[in-house]
Amino acid sequence: MRLYGILLLFCLLASLGLLTVLLGQAREMEMIREKTRSLDAIAVDYRQTLEYDSGFRRSLEALVAQGEATASGLEESVSGMDAEQKRGETDVCVEETKRKQEELESLEKTHQQTLESLNAEVNVWKEEVVRAKARLTAYSPICDHLKNGTEPSFRKLCGNKSS
Repeated sequence: MRLYGILLLFCLLASLGLLTVLLGQAREMEMIREKTRSLDAIAVDYRQTLEYDSGFRRSLEALVAQGEATASGLEESVSGMDAEQKRGETDVCVEETKRKQEELESLEKTHQQTLESLNAEVNVWKEEVVRAKARLTAYSPICDHLKNGTEPSFRKLCGNKSS
């Protein structure tokens, strides 16, 4: 009986040991499952970020391609517009030059007419000054009425009697 008791005790200890090993493995498996769930959540986040970044990159590449196409189209239209604009600016410049030339000719004509009228008036006034000087230096008939005792300066103004 002793043998059965030892054998029973041995079986009981072996069963408890195996039960402990099984419970430990179950805990290990639970920890592994928990770790796997957290890693799966992290992997999902990384996949979503990668998908978002990939979509963002594709949209940026599409925008760059669209921008380059638009830029080349604008360059072509600008080069065409430059020639038209330069032609238009040249026409405007020529017209402006003609208008300014006409204004200048009109102003020069007015200036010339003003100078001619001023010169004519100057000549008239010069003749008037010459006549006035001649009258001042000529003998005046009023001097015949001066008395002999008048001041000599008055006589001086009368000038010389030529006749």
